Amino acid sequence: MAQSGLFIYSLDLLTHKPDLLCDINGQFVSCKVVDVCLDNQINPDVNFKINWDSKYSLHNWIEDLDLLCAPSIKIGLFGTLFFLGFACTGLLMSFMKEIPRRKLFIIG
Repeated sequence: MAQSGLFIYSLDLLTHKPDLLCDINGQFVSCKVVDVCLDNQINPDVNFKINWDSKYSLHNWIEDLDLLCAPSIKIGLFGTLFFLGFACTGLLMSFMKEIPRRKLFIIG
């Protein structure tokens, strides 16, 4: 249970969108994700970079899975599917107590 607790508490950090810097007239200034995205894709006309000096920019799933312009409902599915899997596993394991040698099944 402790290992799943670590994942639950860090789920927000794993799906947090970073601070961005946009190139305007040769200078990088702070901008938002909506300034960079167009129709749930990165706008090719906008030159931007992630502000790694900001304490809110993290190397997380948003960067790894290229979800910067993904709708928030798609990002929210990470948590939803984790908790759904957690609940289904709990239901499955509650029925496993009636099966002989369940310990071998669960370990294997």
